[in-house]
Amino acid sequence: GKVASKVVTSTTDFHFVYQLSYRLVALPLGSATSGSDLDSREIFNQLSEQPVILSSRFAPFADRRTQVWDLDLTPLLRNIDDTNMQMIFAVDKLHSECRTPRSNKDVDSM
Repeated sequence: GKVASKVVTSTTDFHFVYQLSYRLVALPLGSATSGSDLDSREIFNQLSEQPVILSSRFAPFADRRTQVWDLDLTPLLRNIDDTNMQMIFAVDKLHSECRTPRSNKDVDSM
């Protein structure tokens, strides 16, 4: 006799829209990061979206994930030359103790 087998795999198409939203806000020197909107100045605001369709048996990601970073850019901004808007900071690559950017004395001094 004949032997027949059939394998059926069911998948679901999961539709996602990945969003990236970020903004750069300037606050008065010495103010708390949670200062009022009247004290702040928005310098830059950007929103990007990318639709994605994934075929899978199970949902590959949580429904929503939000991360917020509050960064103090003052040390970086202090190293911008006002005349040409170029960075004046540099790592001394010839120094014998020059390593990755995170472990250089030049970076620590900022």
